[in-house]
Amino acid sequence: NIIGIFHLIPNQSHNNLYPINSFIDAVASIDEKNFNLETIENKLQSNFDSIDKNDLLIKKNNFSSNDYRFIKFICRKLISIKFDGSDKFNFFYPFEVQIIDYNTHIKNLSGSSSHEKYKIRQKQKARERILGFALQ
Repeated sequence: NIIGIFHLIPNQSHNNLYPINSFIDAVASIDEKNFNLETIENKLQSNFDSIDKNDLLIKKNNFSSNDYRFIKFICRKLISIKFDGSDKFNFFYPFEVQIIDYNTHIKNLSGSSSHEKYKIRQKQKARERILGFALQ
């Protein structure tokens, strides 16, 4: 019960992995008698190849590699803290969930999609903003 739909932050959601409607259509069209992982993967890939990529919900992040494919959503959780002898203090704590495919996971381990390279791109941009130039 950590994630409630009413606590999602919609304008912070991102999906360039697979459009949800197309996923539901692909899974619904699979014959239950021939249900196996290869059938599912082939059907999902076939559906993905035929969709309009404009149906993907993409919120551009200039620091992410173009290879980085994922579904991301940000949620918030109500936190209540009671200190000794005082009223309860309530606040919402945001957290992020990312769902990635296996190929993206492998690319994230090294190369331009790695978290290390992502952080380097962020730091270079911050240096440019503050110093007026990027350090190499």
